[in-house]
Amino acid sequence: MSSRVSKIWVETIIFSMVALIACGGSGRQKAKLQNKIAVGCLEPLTGAHAIFGTEAKIGMEISVKHINEAGGIKSLGGLKLELVAEDAGESADTARLGAESIISKHNPVAVLGLYISRLTVAASEVTERQKVILIADALVDSITSMGRRYLFRPAPKASQQVLRLWNL
Repeated sequence: MSSRVSKIWVETIIFSMVALIACGGSGRQKAKLQNKIAVGCLEPLTGAHAIFGTEAKIGMEISVKHINEAGGIKSLGGLKLELVAEDAGESADTARLGAESIISKHNPVAVLGLYISRLTVAASEVTERQKVILIADALVDSITSMGRRYLFRPAPKASQQVLRLWNL
């Protein structure tokens, strides 16, 4: 696992926390009540693409560990992150079920992952309906032009600016 992969996920997780703080909302209030912030990892962990999903999950785990060891999310009183994972599988149906499962079980403030665009589209139907932020590293640019309000793709330069701003 390269440090670049871990850095990308640190940036993505921080981007999701910035989006959460900017948006406010019920997820933020629930996180304060629980003394932790659940962040979802929805990746293909089985099937033909499992190797890439597993690598992404490991990167997220390392990133969460770094953030927690650095004092958590300081703007939320040092709340620690908890990564919760679900398998997106190989099809639109399994991605949709994975999104429903992770949200109903863990109530994450954001879900990260889903580099396969067809899985992203399916899962975003669920996250949009549930008003949960989905930050996908999907490859197809048109993903963000579907009109979904809770679907984002991280912009590397923007997240690097956030890291500098927060001195991370």
